[in-house]
Amino acid sequence: QQQMQPPQKIYGRLMAPGEMVERVPCPPHAVGRVIGKGGETIKSLQSNSGARIEVDQNHPDGENRIVHIAGLPQCVAVGVRMV
Repeated sequence: QQQMQPPQKIYGRLMAPGEMVERVPCPPHAVGRVIGKGGETIKSLQSNSGARIEVDQNHPDGENRIVHIAGLPQCVAVGVRMV
């Protein structure tokens, strides 16, 4: 008998069946380019890829940040290429 996996959460939201998340390292000097002025770039990346994209800022100074890209596999693949 197969056990049910508990639903995964990303960004405080439950992930739908079939969704996945990729974690991409981002050098500290490039984080601003990924986010953009007022979040414009990251909003555009999300809109164009169909994936949810968030930059984890909880890292020591000088270390890579982790960009979480979540959604359906094809959307995540596009998001990873764009980031």
